[in-house]
Amino acid sequence: MAHKDNHRRTRCGNPLSRYNADERCAACARVAGNEYPAALTLPDHVWRNPQAGGARTVSPERLWMWAIALRKREHRWLAKRVKQLNSFLYHNSLAAGGDVSPDVYLGHHGLGTVIHDNVTIGRRVRIWQNVTLSVRAPAGSPHRIIIGDDVMIGANAVVITPFEKSLHVGQGANIGAGAVVTHDVPAGATVVGVPAQVVREKTT
Repeated sequence: MAHKDNHRRTRCGNPLSRYNADERCAACARVAGNEYPAALTLPDHVWRNPQAGGARTVSPERLWMWAIALRKREHRWLAKRVKQLNSFLYHNSLAAGGDVSPDVYLGHHGLGTVIHDNVTIGRRVRIWQNVTLSVRAPAGSPHRIIIGDDVMIGANAVVITPFEKSLHVGQGANIGAGAVVTHDVPAGATVVGVPAQVVREKTT
């Protein structure tokens, strides 16, 4: 109540409120100091979709970027809510702890896609529906899945690390639909099958 009364007595500077002035209450000074994630403080790539020519759109990729940006600013509660909204709208589970390039593409709105916290995704990566990227280690551990630039992961593929180890998918690699990848994939290679086997190497 004290905070509410303070709003009435002073002209609050909270950018999320209807008050606009130089004075602000103590609680709203935290917003001005970027301790709260006011919309204007989030990176531009959170709002603009590279696949739509930079237009502001609502998509699973944009919601994922928003959750990651909030998580990096230690706003874990808000990041979790955005992740849950993404799951509700698009039936996926995209962890907010990853390091993901803003131009990632999720085919068919990422339907059924599950991605662990400990994942690094490079530029121009395409991930189709029902893909699972799973790290067999606790979130925040040094063990990761690292996806290089220009990688394509086909529908229903599973990429899973050995227990408490990392896994690398090299730049320009292709993972076929339904493949189960449990080991590193060389750059430019194409892998298919269960377990995944290299069927085509990069040609120079």
